[in-house]
Amino acid sequence: MKISLEGKVVLITGAGSGIGRACALAVAEAGAKTALVDVKSDWVEETAHLIGDDRRTMTIIADVGKTADVERAVDTIISSFGRLDGAHNNAGIVGEVGPFLDYPEEELRRLFEINVLGVWRCMQAEIRQMLKQGGGAIVNTASTASVRAFPTVSGYTASKHAVLALTRSAAIEYGGQGVRVNAVSPGTVETRMFHHSLGEEEIKQNIAAHPIGRIGKPEDISAMVVFLLSDRSSFMLGSNVFIDGGYAQH
Repeated sequence: MKISLEGKVVLITGAGSGIGRACALAVAEAGAKTALVDVKSDWVEETAHLIGDDRRTMTIIADVGKTADVERAVDTIISSFGRLDGAHNNAGIVGEVGPFLDYPEEELRRLFEINVLGVWRCMQAEIRQMLKQGGGAIVNTASTASVRAFPTVSGYTASKHAVLALTRSAAIEYGGQGVRVNAVSPGTVETRMFHHSLGEEEIKQNIAAHPIGRIGKPEDISAMVVFLLSDRSSFMLGSNVFIDGGYAQH
C-alpha cells in the first residue's frame, strides 16, 4: 500500500542535494506540500523544478546555522501554507578529516553550529508550531556515526552522537503532546558530499565495509523518511532507524 502524506505540509532542510533532495521528491510524490530549505539557492531551485508543482512547493533560502533564518523559514511556511505537519532536519556537513590531536577547534565549532545547533534550532521552531496545532512528526538525519566511532572524523562523530541525543530527549518530552521525533541513520550514501570528502581508495573501503555489497542511494533513505513522517508510524517515538546495508553491525 502506498504511503500517503496527502494534506500535510512538510519542511525539508538541505533539500538542494543528496538525501535532502531525494526526500523532498518522495515527500512531494506522497502528496504533501513541500517547503524546501537550503543555503544554496541554485540547488534548491533545481529540486523545486524537479518536483514541478509551484502551487504545492515553496523554496526558502536559509542557513540553519543562524537562528533568525530558521525562525523566518518556519514563519514563511505558516504564512504560505497555514501549518507545519512534518519536518526532515537533514542539513549537515562532514567537516575536516584528520587526527584527533590535530583537529582544529574552529572546525569543531563549525560542525556543531550546523550539525547540532542547526538541528536544535529547527526542532525548537518546529515543535513550537506543532504544539499549537496539536501535533506533528519530525525526522532528524543522524548517522551510523551516531552510535559508532571512526578514526579521523572525531568532530563529525561527536556531532552525530549529539543529534541522536537531541532526538531522544525531545521525543520523550513532547511525544505525549502529539509531536513524534525520530531519526534515521544512513550508512555511506552516494551524494555530492560523499564524493567531495573521500578519495578513490576510501570509496572502495567504504563499499567493502557494507555487508550488503554496495553503498546506499539517497532514495534508500527517502522511503523510510516518508514512512516516519506518515501516520503509518504513529507508534514510533525516539527511534533511530538504521538504513545502512549492515554497516553498523559490521
